Amino acid sequence: MSSFTLQNIATDIDSAISRVVSADTAPTTASQNMVTSGGVKAAIDAIGSGANGIITTDSFTSAALEESSEGLSSTDTAIPTSKTVKDYIDNSTALYKHMLPSDFLIGANLGHAGFEVGMNTFGAGFTIPEGFKATGLTAYGRRLTITARPARFNLSTGLNDYLAQTLGSANTTTNSLGSVVNLNFSSDFTGSSTEYLYIELERSVSSNAFFQGGFITLVRL
Repeated sequence: MSSFTLQNIATDIDSAISRVVSADTAPTTASQNMVTSGGVKAAIDAIGSGANGIITTDSFTSAALEESSEGLSSTDTAIPTSKTVKDYIDNSTALYKHMLPSDFLIGANLGHAGFEVGMNTFGAGFTIPEGFKATGLTAYGRRLTITARPARFNLSTGLNDYLAQTLGSANTTTNSLGSVVNLNFSSDFTGSSTEYLYIELERSVSSNAFFQGGFITLVRL
């Protein structure tokens, strides 16, 4: 059997064995003891877990974390906070609800390029999806006046009521087809299960107008 000469004195050996025999059950600051495998696992499991999680936004350098005040960029080297992502979606996502000739004129279909708006007023109701608000609209046509009103189904009378004054009105007197009518609402409209956006079309001059279509601008709440 081979023999070995120990390089450590008995005191050092006893101290080293004591650190193993008296191992800590959890990592402890400034401790010279070993840590049990269960203590190591529990400490790893606790990283970033629950209210006492070790990993927080303070754990990242400023270059590795994108906060809401900085905005969201295109990079693979930084992590955005949830508020950064939400603000980006809220500020950049706009959807459009189309207004078609068939919404206003019975019998019109997708093949219709539009319809004449004579002495009569044409109207149509548009529901606003939950989680969105309507901020304005754009219409296309010629010699056209378009008005937006908040309205509701009155379940007591079975009639439709205007809720308030108009959200705005705009027109074009141009005779060319494809003329643009832009209307920014005086206040945003969210709607509900009984409230909707009512759009009216009229001619802006004595000659007949023409409505070709358009869209309502929707923004996330």
